[in-house]
Amino acid sequence: MPMLRYGIETSVYPMNTLQMMRSYSILICLALTAFANARADVCSEPRDREFDFWIGEWDIENRQANPGNLTDPNLYPTGAAIARVSPAAGGCAIVELWEGELSWGRVLGFSLRSYDASAEKWTLLLNWPAPNAGVPGVFATREGGFRHGRGEFFNSSVGTDGKTRLSRFTFADINEERYRWDSAASVDGGVTWQTSWIMEGTRRADADSSKFAPVALAEDDMGACAAAEGSNSLAYLNGKWSGKTDGGVPVELEVLPIMGGCAFIEFLNVGGEQPWEEFRVRAYQPAKSQWEQYSVSNQAEGLLESASEIADGALVWIAASKTGANEEWQLDDEQVLHWRRSQADGESILAELAHHR
Repeated sequence: MPMLRYGIETSVYPMNTLQMMRSYSILICLALTAFANARADVCSEPRDREFDFWIGEWDIENRQANPGNLTDPNLYPTGAAIARVSPAAGGCAIVELWEGELSWGRVLGFSLRSYDASAEKWTLLLNWPAPNAGVPGVFATREGGFRHGRGEFFNSSVGTDGKTRLSRFTFADINEERYRWDSAASVDGGVTWQTSWIMEGTRRADADSSKFAPVALAEDDMGACAAAEGSNSLAYLNGKWSGKTDGGVPVELEVLPIMGGCAFIEFLNVGGEQPWEEFRVRAYQPAKSQWEQYSVSNQAEGLLESASEIADGALVWIAASKTGANEEWQLDDEQVLHWRRSQADGESILAELAHHR
């Protein structure tokens, strides 16, 4: 019989491992306030489009500090990369996939950007795994904004010595064909900064400004995190799913691995007069023994976070925000997803999605 756990109604199944979940419930928390139709006013202001200059493909030249001598003020060439940048979630998200051959090896990276008008800030979500070592990346964030054509984004952390370390990403010298990015740190409260990395981007191709570009996955090395703990335990969801709600509204879901399988991205589209679109990224975090997931939708501005826990054999996504909606996914023979979404008014919407590999 159903039981209530963490405020989410789940089904109880006898289960021993996460890998055995393939025929059982998957609960996913989304943060959406309406179902079939998107709000027309979301992501409609000029500030929501400040990162649109970045959409497309870029050749990247990298210069970095000397890791063996932190007092050396010079930066040295460390190799080339390609950054592929696409919009998602109806333009409410900007997604970057980065791949480079640097002096120490192949590097794959991901970032997601979303503007929150109510907070008047951009949030940058980063995940840069160590694929050569088969280690999934840890999610990190920066927050900030643009002023006079220059973007600055910050976070802070406290070291083992008790000192606060500020980190800053900067976008500058922006035009249609070029931009400059740098990473710097401060240990004196922002009085002085030491730059550790500069990327100079030169446009190599435009991209479709209305949708995510699948070409971004073309050169990704698959299998980089295949042996990492937990990182592929949900890989059976990869591929395209489609169906209809009980009210006849079409639903499409696509799940794609990125960064050598060190993370996964998802595109959800629920048709209607104004389709509801959502972009999600998730990665397994071994240090926490759980999956973490972030999402952006065209229903409400801002980046939404959730984390997984195993409850009676089911994977439960617990939203960091109380506005998160609840969803239950039951998988039959790895081919059909039975989807139930609980509405804010207590009503539920059901759908069946068939798998198209």
